[in-house]
Amino acid sequence: MKLKKLLLILIAFGLCACSSPVLPDEEAAQPVVIYLVRHGKTWFNTTGQVQGWSDTPLTEEGQLQADAVGIGLKDVEFVAAYTSDLGRVRETAARILAENTHDTPELFELTGLREWNFGGYEGRNDAEMWGALFDTHGLGEFNPALMGELLGSMTNQELADEIAANDELHAAETYDEIASRTETAINQIIEECKALGGGNVLVVSSGGAIRTILNNIDPERTQLDDVKNCSVTQIIIEGDHITLADISNTSYLETGLEALNK
Repeated sequence: MKLKKLLLILIAFGLCACSSPVLPDEEAAQPVVIYLVRHGKTWFNTTGQVQGWSDTPLTEEGQLQADAVGIGLKDVEFVAAYTSDLGRVRETAARILAENTHDTPELFELTGLREWNFGGYEGRNDAEMWGALFDTHGLGEFNPALMGELLGSMTNQELADEIAANDELHAAETYDEIASRTETAINQIIEECKALGGGNVLVVSSGGAIRTILNNIDPERTQLDDVKNCSVTQIIIEGDHITLADISNTSYLETGLEALNK
């Protein structure tokens, strides 16, 4: 009887020792914090031409902006870094990482982070695309100074779908197409970074794509007039909960510009 009792105790002890409901990795897991940055100013941004999937290089000002936001973020240790496959975005991301004081991760490209595809409007004068929307919404002739008023009066879905409907080539993306690919890209980033145990993640994309990403998370908070070049939006993921902590913040850019001007 004593031997049987001893064997039962040993078996029970073995089962307790082997069952571990919480792994050490899970205990140490951190939130995933995404630093979502828009690329620096480009040639088409300067000349007033439609730029979506078409690509033009950063201007000297755009390169300076990318360097500056990199300096502003230099003490943030990134566990991962992602960019779209557009040259202006890749260069911005590379310049940001070049200023970082920590060991930097490899930069991965995701096509889902691309800017909106404006179809037949790509490369044409802004007035050709936006003028039709100004007229439809009672703002008269195209005026860049009134862009904020136009964007503030429309949802992201209305904007994308009206541009797609006006495109004579029928090549521009609808909002649902843009929302689907950007959501897939962000979900991939979140899952991959959760697998790393969480931490800070650099994601560099374009203005329209960033608006869509934010709209997917919180439609009521993200009807913005603009996402500024090299502004930083912070998204915090804790478990299944996502928080928009900061939107289109230019303080990192401004800090870097001050440092460069000293």
